[in-house]
Parts: sequence; C-alpha cells; structure tokens
Amino acid sequence: MKKDLLKAHILSVLMLPFNFIVVMSLIILIIENNLSITENRFLLLFSLLLIFFGIIILAITVSLFFKIGEGTIAPWNPNTELIQVGPYRYSRNPMIIAVLITLLGIAVLFESSFMLGYVALFFVINHIYFVFIEEPGLYKRFGEDYEKYKKEVGRWFKY
Repeated sequence: MKKDLLKAHILSVLMLPFNFIVVMSLIILIIENNLSITENRFLLLFSLLLIFFGIIILAITVSLFFKIGEGTIAPWNPNTELIQVGPYRYSRNPMIIAVLITLLGIAVLFESSFMLGYVALFFVINHIYFVFIEEPGLYKRFGEDYEKYKKEVGRWFKY
C-alpha cells in the first residue's frame, strides 16, 4: 500500500509543484526571451536564498502529506488526516507559500517582470481556489477539527 502511495505522491509532485515551478517558469522565460541570470551579486544571493528556502519548505510540506496525511498533495487523491504540524502550525497553505517563495526567487534570479506577474497571478488563483473550493472541501472531510484549526491558523499566516 505504501509503495502505491509513494508512486501517487511522486506523480502528484511532478504534476503540480514541478510543473508550476520548473515548466511554467521556463515557458515564461522563453516567451520573455530572458534566459540569463542577474549579474548583480546581491540579487543573485537573495534569489538563491529564496529558491533554497522555498524548496526546503516545499519538501517538508510534501513529506508531511506522505507521512501523516496518507494521501498526496493532489486534490484527486487527498490526505485522510488533517495536517497541523510543522509549517502547518503557522499557515494553512505553507506549500503554496513555498511555491510562491521559489517563484519569487526565480523572478529575482532572472530579473523578470513576466515572472513577477506570474507570481501574482499564481497567488490570486490559489487564493480564490482556497476560499471557494479547498476550504469548503476540507470542512466536509474534517468537520469541526478543520473549523478549530481554521480559527487558530490563518490561511496564509498565523494571526
């Protein structure tokens, strides 16, 4: 069973964060005709730190879905346990924050205004999705446990 879950988990990571970070970034940078990184050392260091921390947070959140949630990050194979540990103590959506931080790092690395637009669009779409689809679905699956968690931890940051 765990082996099947691992395969589903890897597939969901490839289909979601990998596509939104790597594939979409490449497409945007190619369209923008901008495949050269910044020559500014401060921006280079800052962007690499953002990318590093974004990927670390992403790895932690993804591993929690596998270890605790018994499901994947994909909405078509959702977790069966409400995750409230690690970064989920401070944000109900740390995985998306991780993707946003990573995308912001890529935008800075390439000094790309198109990527900054993508970061903003990615945030807005996810915010709308969480409010109207994901949060009602989580309430249906986890009931009062989710409602209590929602009161304790903010959508983006703990109050």
